[in-house]
Amino acid sequence: MNELEQFPEPRTLSDAQELVRDAQRLLMRAEEIHDFAMAQAIRLAGNGRHPREIAEVLRLSPAQVHRYQGLDDPAAPYSAVTAAEAFLRLLPIVPLDDISWIRKNRTLIEPGPAVRRAAGLSHQAGKPFPYTVRQIGEGLLARRLVEGSAPGRSTLIRTRNGRARSVWSIETVVLEDLEFSWDPDFDEDLAAFVRAVTHKPQPRHSHDPKQPTTTPRGTVAAARQFLELLGLDGLRASGMLKGERCYLPPKLAVEAAQRSAARSGVPFVHTSAEIAAGLRDLNLIEVGRDGKSTVGRRIEGKLTRVWDLDLNSVSALLRA
Repeated sequence: MNELEQFPEPRTLSDAQELVRDAQRLLMRAEEIHDFAMAQAIRLAGNGRHPREIAEVLRLSPAQVHRYQGLDDPAAPYSAVTAAEAFLRLLPIVPLDDISWIRKNRTLIEPGPAVRRAAGLSHQAGKPFPYTVRQIGEGLLARRLVEGSAPGRSTLIRTRNGRARSVWSIETVVLEDLEFSWDPDFDEDLAAFVRAVTHKPQPRHSHDPKQPTTTPRGTVAAARQFLELLGLDGLRASGMLKGERCYLPPKLAVEAAQRSAARSGVPFVHTSAEIAAGLRDLNLIEVGRDGKSTVGRRIEGKLTRVWDLDLNSVSALLRA
């Protein structure tokens, strides 16, 4: 059977999302098999040879020998790629403001503090995090996510505030992509903890809170009333500004609109799901690649699901 036949053509967005998850799992598994096979070949070719000799015999680079050597050891329970994947899954919620900075199109991250913070988040959620900086660095290098100062090295030396520091250099767009697609529900146990630290609202209704209960016309009216109650000043006060964008935490923004309605003596009974549907219909927010109305953005160093609102378009709507 053709290997591609096991993947039915996706017919819905949900099918497409599931297909992406399957593809990612296959890629991780394929990389683990690749790493294991390379490690076995290196072990067999070793037989007392120096790593440079092993590289010559197998037509590999010394960096490749260093990267894969020992990954087939059954006493080593975790591959470097597995370690890197675990770190990357937590990285969007790791506070980075004081241990990272941007140069050109790359973000420089101090490995030690970043890994300790990731481990702390995992442990607070009751999850083990047995990975070392070296394992994670090798995994990032294997995934070609970092630049090293020499073959086999995952770090560079860069100066900040007059002090030389060892850093992982990662393309900023890669981090933005992680944050854009991040959702705390990737793990049920960790999700409860992450929801607490990011103040993600929990469903309070028996129906699906992600589905608006009003008609499309009603959701547009809900969004319009929400924007009119807050106005541009209220939006700016409730969210975080970045250029002409406003990162708006839904729960805080809806509560602010409810207070404004109470002061004005007007009824306001719309849910955040109805408002989000209206904002989407009005093309005022950026929709996530997962189809959700909220996207991951950093506010005060913490990643939060927000409405990414276009203030110019809001201003034009309110003037109309």
